[in-house]
Amino acid sequence: TVFTIAALSYIASLGDMMPPTALAGLFAAKVTGVDNYVKVLKRCLIPMAVMLGYGLIFIYFLKTIAGLF
Repeated sequence: TVFTIAALSYIASLGDMMPPTALAGLFAAKVTGVDNYVKVLKRCLIPMAVMLGYGLIFIYFLKTIAGLF
């Protein structure tokens, strides 16, 4: 259960970058001085896709990983 919650919270953290609220993205745009949030979102799409892939792989192999501990 703990591993499932960890993987789901890892994936859920990507929600802070997506509109309509996009709290993390808006904050990053303000800190860096970028006027348009979409520029920040475009630069973060590949790292976000990698994070999503890792999270889904972790969930897929969850029984194997949990068996190690």
